[in-house]
Amino acid sequence: MKTRSALTVTFLVLICSTGLSQTLRLGLGGGPAFVQSGDNGYTRDIQNGGLAFNVAYALGGKAELSIPASPISITGRVSYMFMRGSGVVKNPRLYYRDTGSVETRLHIWSVGLGGQWNVLSGPVAPYIGAQILLSSFSKLSFKQTNAGGTVEYLSGGATTVGMQIEVGSRFSMGRSVWLDVGANYSFHSPFSTYQMSGFSSLGFSAEVLFAVN
Repeated sequence: MKTRSALTVTFLVLICSTGLSQTLRLGLGGGPAFVQSGDNGYTRDIQNGGLAFNVAYALGGKAELSIPASPISITGRVSYMFMRGSGVVKNPRLYYRDTGSVETRLHIWSVGLGGQWNVLSGPVAPYIGAQILLSSFSKLSFKQTNAGGTVEYLSGGATTVGMQIEVGSRFSMGRSVWLDVGANYSFHSPFSTYQMSGFSSLGFSAEVLFAVN
């Protein structure tokens, strides 16, 4: 009976220890993102009929829930990416109906859900991850100014499904605080027929994470 009681107590301790080892980390951060060129001329100069979206900036948050006794974590992301371009149209083509200076603007809200494999554990913890990405594109804005005044055109607006892959590492900054630094490649709209179909970006981010349990 004593042996059975001891085994029962040991089993309960192990269960409790496993449950308590589960960690939820939440954090905020951001960084630059480089828009990838495509047939729609995202990165082409304004004067050549493009949108001049080269470097974008992203802000967002990350949630990471570790799975007890496993190198796998469930991850979620929310991000806001904003892009602006400018240039001068000398020969009207593509989007632009007249000569003059042009400003373009677009922003994207994205929500991702997936997981990451923590390659190592410890004060420095590299990881590889992937997420399903739901992206909401704002209307694409073209603001054109010349001797006749300023005219703004709005085009499109859509919600698309894509994918994001990422690599990075988490660095311990003390008890319950980490610096998460990583790079990601996001396929925002690989299957969409929206005018921004094929839109993708290469992003770099730094986030401070805090354990909340």
